[in-house]
Amino acid sequence: MLKILRFVWMPIQPYSLIQHAASPDDPSLRAYWQKRTQRKLAELVPSKQRIVRRQNYPCPVCKTSLFTNEALHVH
Repeated sequence: MLKILRFVWMPIQPYSLIQHAASPDDPSLRAYWQKRTQRKLAELVPSKQRIVRRQNYPCPVCKTSLFTNEALHVH
């Protein structure tokens, strides 16, 4: 059976803009960046959430954030 999706069935998720002049290197904004990371983590499926937490959020190879616009690679 073919099911047609309607836009009214999908919840609206507003895009959260980064605060003006907010840098991940600024120690005073650590809580702000942790909140953004948790929000992105919640968007992942549970199996990938466990992988990200186990790696402590950065990539173990290149040490960059796992929350770039690239897809997570599972090896």
